[in-house]
Amino acid sequence: MMVKTVLLFMGCVLLSTFCFGQVDSFIYNNEIQSKVVDKKTKKALPFATVYNLNRNQVAETNGEGFFTIKFERLTDTLITYYLGYKTDTSTVGQIKENIFLSPIQNLLNEIEISDFKNSTIINHPKITPIKFVTSDSLGFLLSERMIGFKKKYELEVFHYSGVSLKKIPIDHGTKVDIFKNCQYHIFLQINDECIKIAFENQQLSLIEKIKFMDYQSLFGNCMASKEGQFVYQLARWNNLEKNYVLVDPNEGNSKLFKSIIHKDRLQSYKQDMGFIEYGKNVSTMGITDVVNNRLVRNQQSDSHFYETTLHKNQTNNYFFALDTSFIHFNFDEKQIEIYNLHGDLTQTITDHPIFKNKHKTNIVVHDNISQKCYFVYDTHNDYMISEIDIDTPQILESIALNLVYFESIDIINGNIFSSGRNSVIGTNALFYKRIY
Repeated sequence: MMVKTVLLFMGCVLLSTFCFGQVDSFIYNNEIQSKVVDKKTKKALPFATVYNLNRNQVAETNGEGFFTIKFERLTDTLITYYLGYKTDTSTVGQIKENIFLSPIQNLLNEIEISDFKNSTIINHPKITPIKFVTSDSLGFLLSERMIGFKKKYELEVFHYSGVSLKKIPIDHGTKVDIFKNCQYHIFLQINDECIKIAFENQQLSLIEKIKFMDYQSLFGNCMASKEGQFVYQLARWNNLEKNYVLVDPNEGNSKLFKSIIHKDRLQSYKQDMGFIEYGKNVSTMGITDVVNNRLVRNQQSDSHFYETTLHKNQTNNYFFALDTSFIHFNFDEKQIEIYNLHGDLTQTITDHPIFKNKHKTNIVVHDNISQKCYFVYDTHNDYMISEIDIDTPQILESIALNLVYFESIDIINGNIFSSGRNSVIGTNALFYKRIY
């Protein structure tokens, strides 16, 4: 019986090959396996994105262009994306052989399709990127362009593979911005309102509205969130004192679980600021003559210089939520701290390589899908990124970002999105690059 089954299966495969030639598509048990190739050259397209619109499920082709994705019915719609190629939309039943994609000719002069480890500009060259933020699996680019004397805003949604999914014009609002809060939710600010948005089934959904001031109050100082617990950084005295508080809004509980105080610098700051209160009205000091008035004004300017330049703590720390814990990259005290979800310290790592460099830029980025953390630092002519190994501890192989300046960086499932410039005379753009 087994022999008959094997022979029957081989016969079906041979019949399919005879009928269709070289066929890479195969359907079995509500799964389709197929291959994405260039229509002209017939070369495989690695890391293309295939999206099942009916199941809201995504698959990615491997290095040979093959993918496997589940479906419910033969009428399920599969949308196939690849950077620089026209999007293909087909039902499962229509895919009898490879999925063929055609290059977009007018983009080939603007976008360099090259090795996946090279940075590629993915925004349109005629628009100006304002800000890029990421959710769990999508990227949102807010841009502007001038049409005549009027400024127009546009929101472009990207899949984490760098493929543009949709462009949405924003025709109203004099002040437009976009934010990602500590829960990885995306909010679009239009004037004095913040709108929580989501992108599903090729449509942008408006979930709820809150006032901008309320958003700032809720999420302005929030660094991480997990299972209803929020970690807030409350800083004062120009960041010379930082307090970390764990808040449970549902229960109304809060817990101060970490404080960082630069005592010597804080004392010096207070002494330097003590000779005059910055911003105090001269008339309240009983000084009315011109000479003393000028002296007080100069002292106020000096104190402002001390406050913003000499005494400001420029060091940033980073808190992220992992699967069952919070991780704190504490650059003030040069250590990594791991806390449970109740704010209790469970592990401290004091001798990690990320604290031993003398770079001007020290940034830690969290990939919420893979749960990996990455270290971004500057060299004399580029920025580098390395995966942080907590257990060893060490930083893994460094990868160049090919940028001379960047404003922001996000990572989704091993895909880097960075906003910046790749040359001194260049303009700001959104760059895409794969880590692996």
